[in-house]
Amino acid sequence: MKAAIFDIDDTLVGSDDDDDDFIESARNLLENMQEKDDTLTVLLTARAEEVRDETVKKLEASDIDFDRLYMRPEDSFGIPDEKFKKDILEKLRDEGLEISFAVDDKNFVAEMWRRNNVTCLEMPEKKYLRNRFYRKIRGIYPRLPGPLQNVFRRYYRYRYRKKL
Repeated sequence: MKAAIFDIDDTLVGSDDDDDDFIESARNLLENMQEKDDTLTVLLTARAEEVRDETVKKLEASDIDFDRLYMRPEDSFGIPDEKFKKDILEKLRDEGLEISFAVDDKNFVAEMWRRNNVTCLEMPEKKYLRNRFYRKIRGIYPRLPGPLQNVFRRYYRYRYRKKL
């Protein structure tokens, strides 16, 4: 069976004030694929598992249908997005799924898809500097003292709840 992977934030869902043709194009691709193909729709996001209910409500309110939703495990802030998504890719392949393509907005994640022989449609990266900052923090996060790790985890959770 085939599967297509879509990121959520800034790919299928933007901020409430976004009027984005690229997001609309990604949604149209998702809808057209679902109408014409028996491809499994996999949503793969770096949002934490603890905001699953809010995320599902936001997706339903946006009329986004999907077959599976994979989210970052709780307390996994230190894992880079591309590693988390590559682990899910390996899991899907172990299940025997053939990945048709992926859609993502972060160029370093798009590079990971391509290195792993997955065609990736890359969305424009809107929050380039913030994404780079979080990538750097995730790199040093395991070496930070516990209280500072807690600060970053709390902000990370706050950021995603605010988006919802």
